[in-house]
Amino acid sequence: MALRPTGPLGAWIMGLLGTAPFILGALVYCWGPDIAEGVASRGLLLYSAVMIAFMGGSRWGLEIGRAPPRWVVLAPAIAMPLFALILTMSLVELDLKWRLAGFLGGFLALWLWDVISTEVPGWHLRLRTTVTVVACVCLGLALEHALSL
Repeated sequence: MALRPTGPLGAWIMGLLGTAPFILGALVYCWGPDIAEGVASRGLLLYSAVMIAFMGGSRWGLEIGRAPPRWVVLAPAIAMPLFALILTMSLVELDLKWRLAGFLGGFLALWLWDVISTEVPGWHLRLRTTVTVVACVCLGLALEHALSL
């Protein structure tokens, strides 16, 4: 598929489809039936963990092709899945509010990494910004709801 000025259509379709679990999870958690609140919040947390790990892994994949790969990029790339694992499976039970805030911060940190990077194409940054805004708005709504309980 040829690159368009806004990037590959397939990347945009998959990226936007990838926001659906955030949107659905936030809607059900914030405005769904009370019985579904726990499942929706766990779904938001688990999907956030998967996506943080995926996004860190994508940076690892870009970097590992360099000769030689830079540790300054590899280290934070591998730290993201570990960060997600800690938020999801911590030995000390973290309150939902802290987990949601942690994932929100994680997505913003990954976005900032892309913003300051000179190695990603412009279309990629536009896509990541769009996807990050959707994820962070959804996590922010869930965080606001958790804070009001």
